[in-house]
Amino acid sequence: MEALALRGGGMKPIGSIGIAEPETQAGRPQQGGLPPHSTPLPPEPPPALSRMLDSDMRGSVMAELIVDKLKLLHYEQQFCSSRSPPWPRLHKFYFALPSLHRNEQFLYFSSLAAWLFGLLGCQFAPPSEINDPNMTCAKIMMELMNLGLAPPGWLPARLKQGYGDAVCSVLDTLCSLVLDAIKFEFPPIAHSCQEELLVETGDDESASELYIADEANTEETYGDGDTPRIVHPQMLNDSNTILAANLNANKWKLDLERIAPHLRVAVSSDGNDWRAHLDRAKKLYEETSSSFTRGKTDLNRFEKNVTSSLEKLETHENFINQQLESLILEYVAVQGQLSGVQQKQNQSGETLSRLTIEHAKLLESLEQIKQKMVDKGNEISDLTPLLQIKSAMQRLKSELREMEVQIGVLEHSLVRVSLRQAKGGLDGLKA
Repeated sequence: MEALALRGGGMKPIGSIGIAEPETQAGRPQQGGLPPHSTPLPPEPPPALSRMLDSDMRGSVMAELIVDKLKLLHYEQQFCSSRSPPWPRLHKFYFALPSLHRNEQFLYFSSLAAWLFGLLGCQFAPPSEINDPNMTCAKIMMELMNLGLAPPGWLPARLKQGYGDAVCSVLDTLCSLVLDAIKFEFPPIAHSCQEELLVETGDDESASELYIADEANTEETYGDGDTPRIVHPQMLNDSNTILAANLNANKWKLDLERIAPHLRVAVSSDGNDWRAHLDRAKKLYEETSSSFTRGKTDLNRFEKNVTSSLEKLETHENFINQQLESLILEYVAVQGQLSGVQQKQNQSGETLSRLTIEHAKLLESLEQIKQKMVDKGNEISDLTPLLQIKSAMQRLKSELREMEVQIGVLEHSLVRVSLRQAKGGLDGLKA
């Protein structure tokens, strides 16, 4: 037997089975008119987990809804023109399909999410091209958790693509939250009904008179002494009251004979005539009345059977609710534990992403150090400087030998000069 949904106790059905969970008090705010300028709303305490980021709709369907909701928020004037050059206008499949420029697509998504967070009153810094995509995705998920959204069934790394069901789900949820926060509602539809009365007149002066009688019924309606009622357009006052004029019957007949050829009355005999529609409606009403009289007894018996079946179903439902009360409480407790585990998993995923980034940085630093060590080793094992030193020493030795020879030659020259001078001095003394 298929499980039935609980009716009382503030419960609502979950999935396709009849097990219900307590309803949260956090609901959608009442909708109102859209203000002329959307301003950031003051931050409020996070509500209960009443919204889910996971959606059964495809990304292409949500992307079209996102574009319509952004137009209601005037994103073309407020968001697209917020930078120079301005952001391009979105088409309905921009976030549903991959783009040729993946980085620009992710930057568009993160900037649009930051703008929507700003409208909700959240302190979310606009991202830039130099920011780490993993950290940006983690910040977006943290802000969504702070707004009271339940953790999704996908990892935050899926937002790094810049397209797909996860991206469309985040943007659609943010747009709905902003529209709820500003209490947006569509204005009522105003129907304009204008009725025009067209009156066809003849060439005669008396064609403007509207006679309420025909020639065949003149004698039956009015006697010789009766006074017919002729209605003029000028005789209609503001309250649409018809005024009567006193006129002789014979004179009225003469005027009628004179004007009758000018009166053109076209009576259509096709199926679109209102008289035919009226006759058909009367026949259908009579047939429906007779059929209802014949089937009223069967309808009353069917109503009693349906009422009895509903009472039996309600009785079985109450019995099943009593039998499943313990399981319902256990299910609620397990669901709370599951939410806590999912939140821990998301936190662990964020920690893992941060550690992965640090690990990548450490690996990069290690590669740089290894390259420096290899360069130093190559410099140490290189014999070129030693060979250069040896050649320089050989050049110095040859230069020293040359200088010693030059010094010996110079000393010899000095000795000869000294001996010559000494010899000249001795000759002078002898003389």
